[in-house]
Amino acid sequence: GSTSSSTNNSTLDSTTNSSGNDTNNSTNDNENTDNGNTDGNIGGSTERPKPTIVPDRTKYVAETVGSGDEKYIYYIYDLIKHPVMAPYYNGYKSALTMTFDDGYDLGTGTIVSDQFEKYGFKGTAMISACWMNEEAIEAWNKVFARGYLNLGCHGYNHKSPEGLSTSEYEHEIKDAIMFLREKFPGQRVLTYATPFAHITDSYEEYLSDFVIGNREESGGGLVNLKNSLDFNPYRVKAFSVNKNVRLQPIHDAVQTGVEYGNWTVELLHCVVPEGGAGTDITQEVFEYHCEYLYRHFRDTVWFATFEEVLVYAEQLKHISIEYTACDRNSMTFKVTPDGTLDKELYNIPMSVIVYLPGSFADSAYALVNGEYQDLEVVYEKETQDTYATVRNISFLDETEIVVYMGGNKTMKNNCTHRYSVDSVVEPTHETFGYTINKCSKCEHTYNSAYTGLKHDYTGEEVVVIEPTKSEKGLSKYYCTQCDKYEVREVAYTE
Repeated sequence: GSTSSSTNNSTLDSTTNSSGNDTNNSTNDNENTDNGNTDGNIGGSTERPKPTIVPDRTKYVAETVGSGDEKYIYYIYDLIKHPVMAPYYNGYKSALTMTFDDGYDLGTGTIVSDQFEKYGFKGTAMISACWMNEEAIEAWNKVFARGYLNLGCHGYNHKSPEGLSTSEYEHEIKDAIMFLREKFPGQRVLTYATPFAHITDSYEEYLSDFVIGNREESGGGLVNLKNSLDFNPYRVKAFSVNKNVRLQPIHDAVQTGVEYGNWTVELLHCVVPEGGAGTDITQEVFEYHCEYLYRHFRDTVWFATFEEVLVYAEQLKHISIEYTACDRNSMTFKVTPDGTLDKELYNIPMSVIVYLPGSFADSAYALVNGEYQDLEVVYEKETQDTYATVRNISFLDETEIVVYMGGNKTMKNNCTHRYSVDSVVEPTHETFGYTINKCSKCEHTYNSAYTGLKHDYTGEEVVVIEPTKSEKGLSKYYCTQCDKYEVREVAYTE
């Protein structure tokens, strides 16, 4: 059962590693990791790329009045950092993927899915074909139908690549993947996890024809998508999580990931009610692990499948952002995918980080292909950057983003407008609110002062984490009009 008292949590987080298996978890041996570069630039360079389309300054100078505005436009263009694609989905600071190997324990998928459903996590089951009899196939199909785990391949007979000849690769890779795709309809099986050991060069070459990435057995490495996309997707290392490994170093690694932009991958095997082999983890420990991750990282970490992060990373290599215009109150960008990737696979919505003048820290919004989007403006104390994240950018088509900073879109025609507030549209749980401004001379109107959706979070309460005498709980409070919710702390128990 689940245990949430501080005494038990402390015990779970400091389990003695009698076999010394946590050595890998404290060592980062992935040569692609760069924890020292914190400028948020993708591609590893120390400078942000200049836009490929340079704004026509003559045009802007002609449209402004006085040297103050002219200088201000130069300030926006020259001194504010240029926008970059967010390294992780929805603007999350990092990502975490839990992978579960083998598949012979038929209770693991249910235990994991129950926890993932509770917290909104996703992960990947890396299954070996040899253990998939009719009972196992039926059980895992039910697990995959829930949508919290997807399927990756862990070989056919769970054989180490180092012990195979090249002629045996076909059975361990191709035959296994084809078998799993046949038995688990709807699962694309586009990722792999090499059993036992590090992947060999020849095994990797053969494997790359069938999947988009591979997780090695262990080693504790981290992939850093914030600083560089130059990593080998077929040699992604993972932290081992089992009954002999302390959880605290794992949790510390996730915190480091948030700070530096790392993708953390965990390797687990069976999750069992009690007992189990040395590579397993008990349900009690796993439940505590998930609770800890949700409590501390739900707003900063993307809990995703192995496939999802690899897909997003590849999309980052095939999309560009151009700075196309700048005036006194707005900046305009164009986001363009190069169109070379398969749209059936590569279609995860993306995000753009837009840097803003500090004077507009409390006032900014965006139009994304004409659709309004409320922006949460963040001030980063360490870097002294002010920025906002524009979300839900399609990877399938070109997108125009206009960010308005503390002012309203300028409307120009032959009229010298004289605007005043005409009416105010109140927000609902479905539509944004805004103010309608009308010119008293020509009746031209424009909208401003957008306000976010208005939800009534007094509906159903769903307890996510029960409060104790030492720790506050967490509950979801649902809107009375829709399925949106907010998470609030619940007071300590008496």
